Amino acid sequence: MYKGSIVERGPADDVILRPRHEYTKTLAEAAPNPERRLGRLRPAPK
Repeated sequence: MYKGSIVERGPADDVILRPRHEYTKTLAEAAPNPERRLGRLRPAPK
């Protein structure tokens, strides 16, 4: 929903992986990505 209106409809995978509306794209980009974060973590010292 954006400003009280539904802007995307469909299966969750389609809406999240292939968003059409700019607001949906912005929301998807703002979500944390665990894969990106794990790539930045340093291994624990032994």
